[in-house]
Amino acid sequence: MAQAKSDRTRKPRAEEVETCPVREDRGGYCVPRVDICETDREIVVAADMPGVERSAVEVAIDHGLLTLLGRVTRKSLKDVKQFYEEFLPEDYYRAFRLDAAVDEDSVSAEMNRGVLTVRLRKSGPARVRRIEVR
Repeated sequence: MAQAKSDRTRKPRAEEVETCPVREDRGGYCVPRVDICETDREIVVAADMPGVERSAVEVAIDHGLLTLLGRVTRKSLKDVKQFYEEFLPEDYYRAFRLDAAVDEDSVSAEMNRGVLTVRLRKSGPARVRRIEVR
């Protein structure tokens, strides 16, 4: 499907940060699939993190760097002997540098059915204020 010319020339609103922290305890991180949408008033990030409980999610924003981390805990079956194992729970990690000015104090996040939704309210552009000279 062809995009409108204005969509192709538009500057991206978020850029993925390639660096993923190294973990010593177990393997690497899974990269969750993410959708980033924008309205006039906010940026909305939806990240797919199946198996992550709400209490195991960390969302941070610092100087335009949005970091998403979801920790998966292994649920073991009782009274069974494991003789083969393929499922190893891996945590989720993703980070984006946002180029839009957001109000970092008004960021909200919710986890619903394995999807983390983060809402970042845009801050208004810096206004020029005229100072009366006396």
